[in-house]
Amino acid sequence: MEAIHTYYTSLFIEAIEQIVTLSPKERKDIFDISVIKAYKKKEMIIRQGNRFDNEVFILEGIVRGYYDTYNSKEVTVEFFQGPAVTAPWFTRTFNHYSSINYQSLTPTVTLEIHAENFDSLMKKSVAINKWATGITQAELMRKTQREILLLTKNAEERFAVFRQMFTSLENHIALSHIASYLGITQVSLSRLRSKK
Repeated sequence: MEAIHTYYTSLFIEAIEQIVTLSPKERKDIFDISVIKAYKKKEMIIRQGNRFDNEVFILEGIVRGYYDTYNSKEVTVEFFQGPAVTAPWFTRTFNHYSSINYQSLTPTVTLEIHAENFDSLMKKSVAINKWATGITQAELMRKTQREILLLTKNAEERFAVFRQMFTSLENHIALSHIASYLGITQVSLSRLRSKK
């Protein structure tokens, strides 16, 4: 188990160091507060309405973020392909309870850090603070881009943008999730996919 933790935490640290340089102490601090978790295909990582206090980083696998609506429908709003950083804890949580579901669509490995511990680490480390600020900005940009996509593009244009953003995703996950993300029916998506 220790070897698995070391392997995946090292991958995570390497990803951070593509953006910022960490000191040996900062690397150790990350190692000490991180937990590696494995999820089976279709397993829930976060459930809307439940308390969930961890930051989540996808190391391997595909995860979708979705909302349960008032009429018991699911609306997919995010996809993450590992390695990927999910939305920061404070953007997907209200009074410590999750406002969104995260579900693994393939076998998935995550690195998770309790939000309070990560917040303390950011306060102590200029490098990690800089990296985390970049994550928050990227999340805001991703949400804004999706909103613009849904409001200004037709279904065919939305699907074309989706294919640019997620090059091989449609071959690995249920089409119903993609249709939900694009705001169209599965029948419409099938028609779009059949076009040459």
